[in-house]
Amino acid sequence: MSLSLEQADAFAARLDVDLDGVCLLCLSFVTNAIHRGNRKEVRRWVRRMAPDLWEDGLEQTILDAVGLAVARGESDAGLWLADVEQRGPKSLLVQAVVARLAEQLADWERRSRAARLN
Repeated sequence: MSLSLEQADAFAARLDVDLDGVCLLCLSFVTNAIHRGNRKEVRRWVRRMAPDLWEDGLEQTILDAVGLAVARGESDAGLWLADVEQRGPKSLLVQAVVARLAEQLADWERRSRAARLN
């Protein structure tokens, strides 16, 4: 079965992965592209930073989160686990998690900026 980016995004949204322990400097390259509104640039930075974040500890975080999804019997969790184990940071799920974390950071940055202006 072929897994799509849309499926990866939907599955990533169900995982319990947050910004704790994630290199915010690494994510800032992605958030800068998000703030500029350039989706192609966002995808490029996600692909570029996923290996660094993976090596910096995101690997275990994602494997743990997907493992919990497998234990809960979530649909496609086993497929995603196999994909992540096989492809590592090149997995669409890993990239979807990185994109989701960057969106969370970008949202926090926007709120923080707005609060300072008020």
